[in-house]
Amino acid sequence: MHAPRRVYAIAASVAVASLGVVGATSVAAADGSRAAHGASQISSTATPIRHLVVIFQENVSFDHYFGTYPKAANTSGQPFQAARDTPKVNNLANTDGVGGQGSLLTNNPNKDAGGSQANPRRLNPANIGDVLTCDENHAYPAEQQAFNGGKMDKFVTTVGTGSGHSAVGQPCQASDVMNYYDGNTVTGIWNYAQRFAMNDNSFGTTFGPSSPGAVNLISGNTGGVGKMINGADTDGDTVSDGQGGTSLIEDAQPYYDDCSTRDAASLTGKNIGDLLNASGTSWGWFQGGFRPTTTFTAATGGTRTTSRSSTTPRRPTRTTCRPRPWPRSAPTPRRSATAPRSSTPPTTSTTPATSTHSWAPSRTATSHPITFRP
Repeated sequence: MHAPRRVYAIAASVAVASLGVVGATSVAAADGSRAAHGASQISSTATPIRHLVVIFQENVSFDHYFGTYPKAANTSGQPFQAARDTPKVNNLANTDGVGGQGSLLTNNPNKDAGGSQANPRRLNPANIGDVLTCDENHAYPAEQQAFNGGKMDKFVTTVGTGSGHSAVGQPCQASDVMNYYDGNTVTGIWNYAQRFAMNDNSFGTTFGPSSPGAVNLISGNTGGVGKMINGADTDGDTVSDGQGGTSLIEDAQPYYDDCSTRDAASLTGKNIGDLLNASGTSWGWFQGGFRPTTTFTAATGGTRTTSRSSTTPRRPTRTTCRPRPWPRSAPTPRRSATAPRSSTPPTTSTTPATSTHSWAPSRTATSHPITFRP
């Protein structure tokens, strides 16, 4: 597969939520000026963006969802037809194969344990075994071996899962790590790509699972580990950076999170949340739904007022305690957020863009309008 640690993200100027979402409000566009605070004050730019939302997944490659974008087979599943002016992206279908022959779809360098070529295969939405697939290995050492010094040809034999069974009882095949969905299965994600900006050249700076991926997204730096508890300093979650510090390489939980229950670590550098806080720009992180155990009032000691009222109607939602995004240091109090479920896609009054790490390989995105609450 061309770049299995290449990750996808879609930037949209609407408030939507998928498997993992970072959102910022009152973000100015075009001239880079910061939008003024207050619902009645709007940026004077040509195309003011009121909400910037980044949708991403970790542990799944870009090509797993966009390997043939914008062309779907349309032989099964939800029909998809791309707009005529859709630009090409850097994916399996548009990248030369071995020796410049064919593409990575038809002439891929990866081989199975028996030495046979392992070309990517479309996952058929009409086959439940293709929809609910086996989980693949995404540990730091295995991914490093899969890259094979840049040859990118050891994914089947190092990160492919060749034992056990999927959720529907189908035997796991190591070559499944090469396979991909198209717009007939992940239709919602492809529709977002059609309407907003997609980054097809976003690469993680390190190997590894969910936690390093999320930290990379918001900070671009997995070094500077601070506090470590419950074995995070000895169980392989962290390693020495060779300069007297420590880097995160595995799935430790966030040290400051209400929901952390096991090995956990904090990071000391700055992330995008710190920069948005410093600029007075509100933001939120949405990951499957969570209910903080600390209220906004308690977190601020009653010294800060709540945000302006949202124009989105508030309604209760059932949530479970799920990890929040990685605070790299003691968290600055901010607004909590809920994401009520909706069966209809969100709408936007702003002008959509024309032309961005992965979680559960076989889930498709759902849309949630976002509302901030005190």
